[in-house]
Amino acid sequence: METVTTSSWRSYWSLLILQGQNAFNDKIAQFLIIPLAFWLTDHTEANYGSIQHILGVIIVFPYLLLAPVAGWLSDRFPKSHVIRGAVLMQTAIFGMMLLAVWAGQFWLLVGGFFLLAIQSTIMNPAKRGLIKELVGEEKLGSASGLLEMSVVLAVCIGQITAGFWFARELRLAEDGWSAMITPMLVLLGATSLPIALSFFVKNTGAMGAPKWTASQAFGHIGQLKTIFGNRSIKWCALGKSFFWGFAGILNLWQIAIAREMADSSGRELGVVLSEIMIAASGGVVLGGVIASLLSRKRIELGLAPIGILIMMMGTILLTLNHTGEIWMYVAFGMAGFGGAFFLVPVNGQLQNLAPANQRGQILAGSSVLDCLLGLGAIGFQFGLTAVGLPMFAQALVLTAIILGVLVVALRMCGRDLVRFVLRYCFQQLYKVTAKGVENIPMEGGVLLTPNHVSYLDTLILSCACPRPVRFLMVRDCFDTPGVGMFARFFDTIPISRERAKEAITKAAEALEEGTVVCIFPEGQLTRTGALCEIKRGFEMIARKAKAPVVPVYMDGLWGTMTSFEREKMFWKTPRNYPRGVRIHFGAPLEGKAEVTTQNLESSLYRLGHAAMQERKEVTQESWIRRRVRGSNLPMALKNQIQVMDWASLQPFVFNALQLRELTVFRDRKQIGFEEGMEGELVISLLAAISRCKVWILQKGEKPDFSAANACDFLFTGEALSPVKSQIR
Repeated sequence: METVTTSSWRSYWSLLILQGQNAFNDKIAQFLIIPLAFWLTDHTEANYGSIQHILGVIIVFPYLLLAPVAGWLSDRFPKSHVIRGAVLMQTAIFGMMLLAVWAGQFWLLVGGFFLLAIQSTIMNPAKRGLIKELVGEEKLGSASGLLEMSVVLAVCIGQITAGFWFARELRLAEDGWSAMITPMLVLLGATSLPIALSFFVKNTGAMGAPKWTASQAFGHIGQLKTIFGNRSIKWCALGKSFFWGFAGILNLWQIAIAREMADSSGRELGVVLSEIMIAASGGVVLGGVIASLLSRKRIELGLAPIGILIMMMGTILLTLNHTGEIWMYVAFGMAGFGGAFFLVPVNGQLQNLAPANQRGQILAGSSVLDCLLGLGAIGFQFGLTAVGLPMFAQALVLTAIILGVLVVALRMCGRDLVRFVLRYCFQQLYKVTAKGVENIPMEGGVLLTPNHVSYLDTLILSCACPRPVRFLMVRDCFDTPGVGMFARFFDTIPISRERAKEAITKAAEALEEGTVVCIFPEGQLTRTGALCEIKRGFEMIARKAKAPVVPVYMDGLWGTMTSFEREKMFWKTPRNYPRGVRIHFGAPLEGKAEVTTQNLESSLYRLGHAAMQERKEVTQESWIRRRVRGSNLPMALKNQIQVMDWASLQPFVFNALQLRELTVFRDRKQIGFEEGMEGELVISLLAAISRCKVWILQKGEKPDFSAANACDFLFTGEALSPVKSQIR
């Protein structure tokens, strides 16, 4: 796994601020033009009543016209250079728009806005395609989510600011054109920030796209073919486009509602519109931040259906036309929250799936889809308005459409949704920490080979692994009610003990498809807490698929209710409460020489040793010393332990933990041992950790083994050796 450098993160944060400023400038320009158009309609003979629909078309038209050019530029040249050129272009355009304001030329001002849309078209695939090159795949979900939400946030702030700003300037100047001068001057000056930040964006090199040909100007069909040729990319691109179409309809509704409220209350249109957008943008920001935090370790596609459900709840509130202003704000906020919750994982997965040398073209093609759905949304809302359908009825129609999208999302991402919910619940309960995640290749087939401690191992491993995992399960389990349904839902690979070759072939085929497959090489749950014999099946699977084998050790589950400790499953009081499960991924074993049972067994023992060293008993000195002080050990032994420095005491603590792992030892029992015998310190610490009562046999006395009922565990110098032999 590639390490992300400090300079890469500095470039990412520069890009985040740069594109946020760029989006803010574009959107504030648009929402200055809209109230200006309404003012001109009210105070001159001109009629610009449909300006919001015109500007909506202008925003998307350059994407339809120039998407192939933008994608080619992003793949042909370093993306940092494309971004720098785009922000310089923005400065020139704002200069032109300022001249249009001074001259009082409305359509020249609109023409400047069209050029801003072209500038955004050029910049879009470059800025989105650069994220993975800067932060890698592991952080792509949260990084792309934050960038996407920063765009949405900048757009919302621009809309809000424009409304208040124009209203204030209009009150001072009492003339629409004069009210535009100060905002346009400030926007022109603000373009200096993106220019400066563009020089901090790292040059990741060009992706090597071929030279430009005239036919590439009409490459929209090729871009869409590339997207629709990959099922996963297709659905991610369609999902992203659905969000922007939904956002476009909400935007038009906000403007229509603001006009009605302004006319009825006598308040400025810009102020009313800004208040509505504050509610929507607040939901967007909150949803985006939460979704990005939940995606900080992996892209969580399970969030998508949840987001759609929340979007639908927001539109349902909008259908209730009898609700007051407060509920309307809540509805827009809920719709914005759900939209952001949906967009973050979908957009991250789209960028992740796009090959590096085609990322610009795919993202540009995705923008074409965005535009097509955006134009469709504008036409949809305009048509519903033209036939006299009120806004609450329009919301009812949109709710029905969202319901259909939810059904599709559940079919596509239902498995991811269940995985996310289960993973989140178990992560909170078990506090799973993963080490060595960088040992898992992020692409291609990988065979995971963990030790098998409890019936929840599959869920715990899914929490720790950054990639989705398919598990092998004995075919007989598929006939068990509940278990079989669960296994089929998660695409578990059925294997048969009687048909070993068929099982090996199925597992190898899954690896060749590029998935992560997990097999428990012991073939059974441990009955002792120790590692069982490793079977050879994993060798044949890995060699047939030519896939790397990643050893995995799961520590902290023995003694829980779902382990077989005390020969009971569930029906026992757990010895350990699963708060701090450690999953260690070892270095991959590759090739015939490395993929052997001996090497895997050695790797698992080393990983188990490392995992045990991270337990609180070994790492928290104060915890051990409190246990010793509270034990009934003889004072001489307590003093001996207390005066030892922690570095000297740790090896004895570690050995005591190894003894405690054996199934014969139980907590709160009675231990007897010979005074001064070899291993006395280890047994004393075992007693303290396990809260056992201690009986000391005087040195030289012959233990009476017939009276073993006095102690649950009895040690003398001679009896300690066979106990040691049980510890690997």
